[in-house]
Amino acid sequence: MDKNLIDLVRAGSREGYSQLYTVLYNKIFMSRRYSELDQTDKNDIFQEAALSFTLKVRKGSIEDVENIEAWFAGACRNIFLNKIKRDRQNQALTESLRHDEEEDEVSTDELTIRVFRIMNASLDEKCKELLKYFFVNGLDAEEIAERMNYTKSFVKNKKSRCIKRLKSLIKSDFYDF
Repeated sequence: MDKNLIDLVRAGSREGYSQLYTVLYNKIFMSRRYSELDQTDKNDIFQEAALSFTLKVRKGSIEDVENIEAWFAGACRNIFLNKIKRDRQNQALTESLRHDEEEDEVSTDELTIRVFRIMNASLDEKCKELLKYFFVNGLDAEEIAERMNYTKSFVKNKKSRCIKRLKSLIKSDFYDF
């Protein structure tokens, strides 16, 4: 199965991706490790692993993988652990910002204005547009995908990257505050 599956994915075959999802998805997420995750997080983790797998197959750097299931399990585990790490960092950042706000009595309006200034000065136009649709207009990923002519999964990934970049910029800016 492994060699055949690699060939199908390399060819961009729907059958190859279908096999990835039908065969591997449930095997990987049956573990208790992932019991706390909601379906969206599981889907996002598996999608990220599938994208990584596809890119490696197309580059030719995954030819010698003998057990795709083990590779996927490891990739999903690493993505999951990184998600936990990011969530903890984000929580710590949020708590730090909340504490700083209370300590310095900085108004919410001032913080919001500062975030928007950072966003406008530092993010590319597509990130600004996507985040505006999401946060200001309250659109979901599907609606944003339609407006911006992207797929829903691309919007989710792009939003995640844009928010990550914005948080990084905010974090570095607030250290100067």
